[in-house]
Amino acid sequence: MAQTSVAQFASELKVPPSVLLEQLRAAGVEKRVAEDSLTEQDKSRLLEYLRKMHGSAEAKNKITLTRKQTSEIKKSDSMGKARTIQVEVRKKRVFVKRDPNEVAAEAAAAEAPRKVVTIEGVTALHGIEFAVVPDRIEAGTFMIAAAITDGDVYVRGARADHLHALILKLRDEAFRER
Repeated sequence: MAQTSVAQFASELKVPPSVLLEQLRAAGVEKRVAEDSLTEQDKSRLLEYLRKMHGSAEAKNKITLTRKQTSEIKKSDSMGKARTIQVEVRKKRVFVKRDPNEVAAEAAAAEAPRKVVTIEGVTALHGIEFAVVPDRIEAGTFMIAAAITDGDVYVRGARADHLHALILKLRDEAFRER
């Protein structure tokens, strides 16, 4: 089996060799320089030490996987000049070991008889009239929704002095008020 040096292992871990040497010494592995070779036993001792120091000697219930993928897109602009665009996609996925009681409860629920609810809809949506309790948050939400969609909303029953700051902001952003 091939042995790796401290420097090679440090580059795999993306840590400076000096930090790795310090951690190895703290774990009881006597390595002095980055060119010293590491055995699997040395790596195991380091792993045990780091788990003990970071309080995770028990089994993990959650594993996080991260992936980074880079690619280049070559595109020419209207002048015929070629441009290269670098695209970086990062994905993070977390896997959680589920509680056995939860798995059993889900299995029992899957075996239970299912009831079917059928919802019949319409072919197109249409406007409605809706009465809201005069609450400044609700009224403000409807006002913002109307402003964003360039729609119309009539807010009745809400106190204008409670909505003063919002009305000023909407005026500043050039939304119309009737």
